[in-house]
Amino acid sequence: MAAHPGPDLDDHAAAALLGTDRDTAVADLRHLTGEHLVQQPVSGRYVLHDLVRAYTADRAREEDRPAERRESLSRLFDHYVHGAAAAMDALYPAERHRRPVLPPRPPGGPALDDPKTALLWLDGERAGLVAVCLHAAREGWPEHAVRLAGILYAYLDNGGHPADAFTVHTEAQHAARLLGDGLAEATALAHLGVVCWQLGRHPEAIGHLSRALAFFRELGDGPGEARTLGNLGVVHSAAGQRELSATYQEQALDRFVRLGDRLGEANTLTNLGSMHVRMGLPAPAAGYNLRALAVFRELEHRGGEATALNNLGDATTLLGGYAEAAGHYERALTIFLELGERYGQTCVLNGLGAALAGQGRTGEAIARHREALALATEIDRPEEQDRARTALARLTGRDGDLTAS
Repeated sequence: MAAHPGPDLDDHAAAALLGTDRDTAVADLRHLTGEHLVQQPVSGRYVLHDLVRAYTADRAREEDRPAERRESLSRLFDHYVHGAAAAMDALYPAERHRRPVLPPRPPGGPALDDPKTALLWLDGERAGLVAVCLHAAREGWPEHAVRLAGILYAYLDNGGHPADAFTVHTEAQHAARLLGDGLAEATALAHLGVVCWQLGRHPEAIGHLSRALAFFRELGDGPGEARTLGNLGVVHSAAGQRELSATYQEQALDRFVRLGDRLGEANTLTNLGSMHVRMGLPAPAAGYNLRALAVFRELEHRGGEATALNNLGDATTLLGGYAEAAGHYERALTIFLELGERYGQTCVLNGLGAALAGQGRTGEAIARHREALALATEIDRPEEQDRARTALARLTGRDGDLTAS
């Protein structure tokens, strides 16, 4: 247990460390807990007191053979890589083709077949997963770090965990260089670019994405090139460079269509819709998002469906259809809550506030914007914080810094 890089573990991880079955691991953990050598702060999670961890780590270095220690940690890291992959397949089955291809899953491990269980597992293991990625990248398991970062990308992105995402993708880039894997490095750079965009660091985001684009083109990776073009379009749109954004988005859409990548096509359509909302052109924005919505529903991509509904709400609000827009937002919010997508929830809450204000329901609108501000602050999304503050200042007649209370 002292060798585990994370703060705690469950019985499945303990079984992987020991190379045994779950029942044996549970019996050992119960014995150690009864002897007060292991603590169980919450049901199913086990930790070592700091002094016990330090003592056992020293004993392990003196008594364990390095080869056995490495074998044990390799089993543990395999457990987390395959567990994360199973959870992401349950949450985002339509994005399976975008995640790293893995060898056959080892026996054991938790059942993560439904989205709710998968999300609970990811949330409970997040700190450990980040710690494993960092340890793997720096201590001799670079392939595990690259795979884990690629698997966790959408979860950390949609879940509003930019600090963890920055750590994971930075370590993945380092690990990719150790492996001499240009495609993995390009992927890590592209993911870092998205994180920097989320944090409002637009020049840095453009730098990462531009380097990733050059890598993908050099390697002849069409899907990677298309995704990066789309993300460059998103960042340039956020930075107010509309014409450049449109150029990148149109290039991305053309490549996705030629590749037959329906998911990429739908994502790009929503991005084009968002850009047209920013330009004050709600009618074409609605058209793009209706097309995207149809594709997402065809693919059974729930997160994409919610994004298209949210963006359709934005366009419909600009067109003055406030009640219709509120309906779009409510449906999107339900899906985002189910998936644990906190960034999506923030966007919806701000949009819903605008739709409610348009109906004259000022008190409800203020409440929604306050919820959005609190969540945007928690997940560190400056753009949505500014959006909420601007709306609150307009609705309350107060300028300046507005708290989320």
